[in-house]
Amino acid sequence: MLESVNPFACRLIPTVIYSERIKHLVQDPDTGRRTWYQVQDPSLRNDDFVILQVLNPVDCLDREATLVNGVPFSQSGKKRLGREVAEHLEPEGGFPSVFFVPELLYYCFSEEAKRACDSADLKGLLWRAQR
Repeated sequence: MLESVNPFACRLIPTVIYSERIKHLVQDPDTGRRTWYQVQDPSLRNDDFVILQVLNPVDCLDREATLVNGVPFSQSGKKRLGREVAEHLEPEGGFPSVFFVPELLYYCFSEEAKRACDSADLKGLLWRAQR
């Protein structure tokens, strides 16, 4: 659905979401990693989810106009931005539907992609950049 708005390079990784009732069986409490416990009951699992991994960065951060504690990002000594307001430069050809900027800790999406998700009534989107 997002690629129909504007194509972008990505990988869809199938993932399973388990019922909270069996979290203690499928997730190691010390590491947080998935255990080898086999869930056979289909009512306790949902196989309809995917992880979206965006593959190509978009270098569009305006490092001079983006301020970190009143100082331009380029002079701040920081390598990544969290919740600070990031000023951007329009990339040639416009923005893809979903993209990531190397200095940001989150994925970005176009207004068109947001409207498409809202129209499709998608819920529970969790977008996290993987490096």
